[in-house]
Amino acid sequence: MAPAVRYQRSFAYVEGPVENIAPTLGLKEVTRGANVTLLYPFDTGVFFDARDFDGIRTVSPIQAYLDLVTFRGRGEEAAATILKEVIERER
Repeated sequence: MAPAVRYQRSFAYVEGPVENIAPTLGLKEVTRGANVTLLYPFDTGVFFDARDFDGIRTVSPIQAYLDLVTFRGRGEEAAATILKEVIERER
């Protein structure tokens, strides 16, 4: 979307039961040190205006900004880059 920072964790919204999706992806549950988090959203709004970037399905730039801005440090930096390089350019 707007490569700017490296981050060691990945988050993904999923539409089905996490218990069924994780094994399909070869993921296993751990008690600490997770580097992938699958999230079942409260509503399907997070999928509105989803995009493909380099063959990877992502949330919209606005949803990515909203999700990242709450993560201190690198998340805030990534959110600022998405705002400047993607959201503001689309206006």
